[in-house]
Amino acid sequence: MQILRDVRSVTVSVSLMVLLFAGCQSAPERREPTRAELAQLDLRLGTELATELERRLSLEKPSDAEVYLRKLALKLIEGAPELKDSPLGVLMFHRKHDQGIADSPILGLPGIRIYVSLEYLKAVETESELAAAIGLELARVSLRQIPRRIQADAMARASAVPTGEPRRPTEGETLDVSLVRPSEDEYTEAIPVAVGLLYRAGYDPRGLVEYWKRWQTEASQGVPGEVARRLVSETYRAIASYTPLRNPVVRSKEFLKLKQLIARI
Repeated sequence: MQILRDVRSVTVSVSLMVLLFAGCQSAPERREPTRAELAQLDLRLGTELATELERRLSLEKPSDAEVYLRKLALKLIEGAPELKDSPLGVLMFHRKHDQGIADSPILGLPGIRIYVSLEYLKAVETESELAAAIGLELARVSLRQIPRRIQADAMARASAVPTGEPRRPTEGETLDVSLVRPSEDEYTEAIPVAVGLLYRAGYDPRGLVEYWKRWQTEASQGVPGEVARRLVSETYRAIASYTPLRNPVVRSKEFLKLKQLIARI
């Protein structure tokens, strides 16, 4: 399942790659990094990935719409203490001008930076679905899926060296962009976390079902129907562990104002 396409590599500084490499080494005396240290490492990684990505995306100029989106994301983060130490940025981009990079209407990077397409904002009909789409990316950040994949790649690179010291990244080394593409397994891992964020923030978690069904029906997403169906099933399974909300948020006044703002862009 692709989130980014037609981008062969993303440049990451040698110092950051060495830090990530060191983070996956096993040594009896090495302590586990603190939450604050992980947040700082993820921020550095996310900043570098964002710098490269934003060169290729067609970003919309800041507006009141982004203010609303950031408030929505902050409301979701209230249920995730591990994300509260990270800065949050939410930006809008034009998918039709994105140079073929984005397959998904929403992209999330560690650090935290969330990119929401204008085309999706014009199409989405409920606040619960929009919250679910953003909550899913926040869940992936919370689980550190991108840093974990990069660490796993560093371990694979090290194990590929037959003799001598493990190979360290060199100046100008590039990061395979496939490392930031979420897999079906990663989405499955993120679903229970996303449902929890939605539930604690008062949003109907069935919005995530709406989101997967949109992927299933829109050919532009490039998501096989059977994958979307499995993700829908996993979402219902996660929802079943919670007592239904009495008055979940579906369309707030702020959401309706957002739709009016987006219609004028």
